[in-house]
Amino acid sequence: MAVDVIWFDDQCTVAHFIMRGAWTWTEYEAARAQIRQMQEPCDNLVDHIYDMRQMTQLPPKALPNFSEAARSRHANSSGLVVFVGGGMLVRQLGSVFRRLAPPSAIELHFVETLEQAEARLLEQRPAHRARLRGDAASGSS
Repeated sequence: MAVDVIWFDDQCTVAHFIMRGAWTWTEYEAARAQIRQMQEPCDNLVDHIYDMRQMTQLPPKALPNFSEAARSRHANSSGLVVFVGGGMLVRQLGSVFRRLAPPSAIELHFVETLEQAEARLLEQRPAHRARLRGDAASGSS
């Protein structure tokens, strides 16, 4: 399969999607279904790493498909997302997505290595969680 998903850590707090070659949306959706099942027993929030270093190209209709994935994410998904590799096209899509998405929907970061991804998650997680709590608190009034 050209898209695999595994836990990045033993605490099940980071889903690690690995994109290889010319993957398809069908393969991505299968990986999303798999992580949804993996998340079911978890009551913690889950961040996502999309590792695109082995990808040769994005499938067609990337922006609408990633937008739909963001709208239909699992309740335990935090919305903190780090893309590893993928080049300028992935960064440009992220920039467009940021302008189209609601401000608190997804927080995207772009790095070149898994080590940088892990560091970025550790760095950004406290502030991101605080924003989520703030959104939840303001939504309940």
